[in-house]
Amino acid sequence: MVRLPNTAGVSRSLRTDPRPRQALRRATPLERVRIHVHAPRPGFAHPASGRDVRAVLDAVGASAWYGLRVVELRQTEDFDPRSLVYGRTRAPGEIFLYEQREHEAAALRDFMRFDVLLHELGHHVLQHRVRKVGSVQRTSDHERFAEAFADRWKPAVQAALDPPACQEPD
Repeated sequence: MVRLPNTAGVSRSLRTDPRPRQALRRATPLERVRIHVHAPRPGFAHPASGRDVRAVLDAVGASAWYGLRVVELRQTEDFDPRSLVYGRTRAPGEIFLYEQREHEAAALRDFMRFDVLLHELGHHVLQHRVRKVGSVQRTSDHERFAEAFADRWKPAVQAALDPPACQEPD
């Protein structure tokens, strides 16, 4: 009788591995994800820096940024002062974070890191998971997934990037 080795927890094929395991195996180093910072227009600033973006991506891990090619901090397209645009995900593998008015930018740093970027990463994960390669029509389900992704990761990313100050014993 031939005995097979213990293969508990091992899939038969690399293609049948769960998506997070595939992502960890296939992901290129985080340094390969380009962070491109465009100069903001006069009177505007980027609330989060390229370093902030890389720190969030590092804290979330490869299963979230797998397939992501570029994160751009860029000028707002077709600026309309009556509407606020913080970020956008463009398939495949592009996230745009937009400049904000200079006097508001510093106050928006945490919002851009922990809400907008994580929300857009949620869109990226969903698009990558279902292998969408073109422009994707946003539905309420997509928005709920992106919000749930951001809600799930926000406490962990905040803890990783902004650890509580050490308290000295009395």
